[in-house]
Amino acid sequence: HVAELQEPYVGATITLPEEYIGKVIELCEANRGVQKELSYFTASQVILKYDLPLAHLVDDFFGKLKGATKGYASLDYEEAAWQRSAIVKLQLLVNKQPVDAVARVVHTSQAERIGHAWVAKFKAHVDRQMSEVVIQAAAGRRIVARETIKPFRKDVLQKLHASDVSRRRKLLEKQKEGRKKLRAVGNIAIDHTAFQGFLAK
Repeated sequence: HVAELQEPYVGATITLPEEYIGKVIELCEANRGVQKELSYFTASQVILKYDLPLAHLVDDFFGKLKGATKGYASLDYEEAAWQRSAIVKLQLLVNKQPVDAVARVVHTSQAERIGHAWVAKFKAHVDRQMSEVVIQAAAGRRIVARETIKPFRKDVLQKLHASDVSRRRKLLEKQKEGRKKLRAVGNIAIDHTAFQGFLAK
């Protein structure tokens, strides 16, 4: 039984031109920041102090800050206390098997959004297979997103004469068996470039 989950926070000090204050507050709030102070350094320069989860700081927060202020903001930070948090392990599953390379700890409020982005992105990098590929994102034991890649349907009937009913049925059965086998052994060939493409920013 887990009594409590905590995560590290940092005390961030952001200096920025007043015209960007709305965008920067929005960015900090979107990254689960808690505002501690807002003061004026000069008539047009603002100092914002926020407590931010370390996980968000290392996830290109400075790059996003630069983007929001056209490069005019500066950021300083120091360690702050650990805080109680509702965090969960988010995993990518392919045909119910976890993909070891793709897992991270996220806040429960963001699990669904990130999960949907993961499965959509991974689907874009995976080729169609002989059997169905089910891509899921799981937050703890809860499935938060799902995408399916339909299998190839070999047109085995193409070359058969319309009247050859029994042969047609046999071929369909054989194809069905083949699909069942592939699914049973989880024989999904995912090219390593799919993982590279997914993991690239």
